[in-house]
Amino acid sequence: MRKHQREAIAWALRLKPGVATARDVAAFKDWCMQNPAHAKAFAKTRHLWDALGPAGQNLFDPNALENLAASQRSRANQIGRRAFLTGTVAASAAVAAYAAIHPPLDLWPSIAELNADYRTATGQQRRIALANDIAIDMNTQTSIGLRPFTEDADRIELIAGEGTVKTRSHGIEVTAGSGHARGVNAVFNVRRDSDKVSVTCLEGEVSVACQTSLVTLASQHQVSYSDTGLAPISQTDSAAVTSWREGFLVFHDARLSEVIAEINRYRRGRIVIVSEALGQRPVNGRFYLARLDEVVDKFRNTFGARVTSLPGGIVILS
Repeated sequence: MRKHQREAIAWALRLKPGVATARDVAAFKDWCMQNPAHAKAFAKTRHLWDALGPAGQNLFDPNALENLAASQRSRANQIGRRAFLTGTVAASAAVAAYAAIHPPLDLWPSIAELNADYRTATGQQRRIALANDIAIDMNTQTSIGLRPFTEDADRIELIAGEGTVKTRSHGIEVTAGSGHARGVNAVFNVRRDSDKVSVTCLEGEVSVACQTSLVTLASQHQVSYSDTGLAPISQTDSAAVTSWREGFLVFHDARLSEVIAEINRYRRGRIVIVSEALGQRPVNGRFYLARLDEVVDKFRNTFGARVTSLPGGIVILS
């Protein structure tokens, strides 16, 4: 998500009726005057949310996707055939479809995630056992689909999220994005963030293929790939990569924006940083998943950040 879009979303949240102050309005005007792209990004954000109708007004409801679908059905039932044939309903349906595929702020799962064979909700983790002595630990917001197996390997697709795969006597191939990872008698972690995928070998060896390139990872090594191909192999701290399995997150010289993005995967709602300078501040530390609500106060005290809390677990740091 681009910087202007992130800031526009933050302003849309901050300027909700009954929440915004006169000082907020004045600051918003100053922001719009700083760059023509600011006002344009805000207009697009408001247009999308306004087009969502009732679902847009209740964007922070955990059941927003279901509310959106119900709203669309109700609206279709209330209008006549002539109105139904106009472009208004077609436009509303298009917006609803876009929101289902690309949820604003990632506040609800996409259609692909909802159709997965296995899925974890925000903050949830689970273990699944497949045939042939294969086990997968699924992290938060993770969706996995079963795919047709081959003679020598089971196959799954990591649609979104992260999982640690353990196989002893049989091969498994994990497709994610534009590539796949394959291991036998190995333990490895696969994480998918949109089009970017990271594979970390924890035990044994894992082969990773993307487009026409193929590499083999040894234990404690990691590789990432995207639509542009494979990145160089690097050595990594596997304990930090899989610390979520122990109930905490570890950060070494990470930017605050990166830390917030990671924390957002585990808590309901959304923490949004509107200050670019604040987002660049370095963070080192360990954060327990069971106490993530404490991190906002920690960042306020450490960095002097201004905190604005909104309904639905939305928190703005500036």
